[in-house]
Amino acid sequence: VSNVIALDLRDRVTVNLSGLGQTYADAPRVVTATTVPAGAPVSVTYNGSPTAPRNAGTYAVRAVVDTATLVGEATGTLTVARAPLSISSNSRRLESSPGVPLIPSYSGFQGDDSASDLDE
Repeated sequence: VSNVIALDLRDRVTVNLSGLGQTYADAPRVVTATTVPAGAPVSVTYNGSPTAPRNAGTYAVRAVVDTATLVGEATGTLTVARAPLSISSNSRRLESSPGVPLIPSYSGFQGDDSASDLDE
């Protein structure tokens, strides 16, 4: 009976993740991966996909260095918070004046978002 032991003689690289807490901004939310020593090529995935997410939510992040001479890995969770939205009215309505309409004004929409995207 023969026992085979596989040794990985590649140099270990430390992989650090930053930017794991972000806010929705209608653009891909990219995490930064740096290495020690600096400059090693890193592949980053989000829930297993190389495409950075755009929407609010949580995403499993994995950053991997895997070359002929270097190896390293880091994992984390990217949390993309909802963007704040403010609603105000530019008119005053008194209880004694029920016929005066309230006209809402919004600030904080991102990209193509608009009032029509709001849930009641």
